[in-house]
Amino acid sequence: MKGTVNAWMNILPCTFYSFKIESKEILSEKNSFEYSWGLAICEDEMHNFDLEINENVEYICPKICISSVVLSSEEEYIMRDSLQFMVDYIKENQYVITGDIIGKIIFTERISGKSKSYLEVNIPIELDK
Repeated sequence: MKGTVNAWMNILPCTFYSFKIESKEILSEKNSFEYSWGLAICEDEMHNFDLEINENVEYICPKICISSVVLSSEEEYIMRDSLQFMVDYIKENQYVITGDIIGKIIFTERISGKSKSYLEVNIPIELDK
């Protein structure tokens, strides 16, 4: 696994930091979510690099998503209240969540010794039938 991570780290910023929140987390009543961090690359960029695809690499297929940008400080976990407006929009428009939430760090700034990150959040949806 270390070799895979090193190969992906060596091509930053073509790869980027990403996270995944399992759909069961957003459907639970918890106030904070468990999530995992990783590295990602856009599918159309893969051909530019000699990256090994193995059991440590997960392909995330394209989906229709509700997307937004949220602000998160380094001291905080991703909290329900920071994504609740997206969940409310999904319910109000009669969509259903169809998979895990995927996101990425767009930008991190450090002001007065504190870091804040702008996160792109993508929640896959389809119309409730």
